[in-house]
Amino acid sequence: MDKKKCLIILMCYSVFVTGCGNTNKENVYISQIDKEDIVATYSGIFDYAETFSSINSLAENSEIVIYGEVSDLECLVGENGFCRTNMIVKVLQSLKGDYKVGDIVKVVKDQGITTVNDYIESFSSDEAKELNRNDFSEYSDDDLDNLYIQQIEESDVMSEIGQKSVYFLEKSSFYDTEQTFARLTGPEAEYTEVSDNQFVQTQVVGSELMQPYTLNTYDGEDNDSEVDIYTLDEIVLEINTAN
Repeated sequence: MDKKKCLIILMCYSVFVTGCGNTNKENVYISQIDKEDIVATYSGIFDYAETFSSINSLAENSEIVIYGEVSDLECLVGENGFCRTNMIVKVLQSLKGDYKVGDIVKVVKDQGITTVNDYIESFSSDEAKELNRNDFSEYSDDDLDNLYIQQIEESDVMSEIGQKSVYFLEKSSFYDTEQTFARLTGPEAEYTEVSDNQFVQTQVVGSELMQPYTLNTYDGEDNDSEVDIYTLDEIVLEINTAN
């Protein structure tokens, strides 16, 4: 959601996966969607004006840094099918900025779930609607209200209620109206807690996962390559250590 990046590639994979929510209707969470009902994943690749090679540099360029837990989320579909997820993150520890334990931070991500019908209807032209409807020609119109499309940035992980991470954040492009923050550079700027006090950079976790990039399928012990795992104290030390 940051103005410094743009979408370069959008690829579609026909898969059967689990998801995180619905759009425009009553919000539906991961546990409420059957994996057979998600029939496509669109994976976006973003180009960032800058990337940051260390935890310290991420922290230096962030407006706030928090260790937080997702307490609620909703997925929204905008014009031309682009999804975003609005999350409510409860602060467990403030690592940079004026937030306190128990405060709430609103975080927006470039990912989400929408019904196929809502996805198609989000396009403004009849021609675009027809083209997208043809991609799901094997399904009836009634089916499209109960089948889902998932969108996610490449190497990211779908957010779930209860998920804990260290977030390196800046004001999002929606901040003036919604007071939301966004990760500084997408999954590079998040360290996901994969087990008790064990954190891995989210883009590393995501690159190791099969779609739909949900955390419950990640097992670092199965990786052939060495993965950097941090405790929260080690992340705090990195933040406070000069380059």
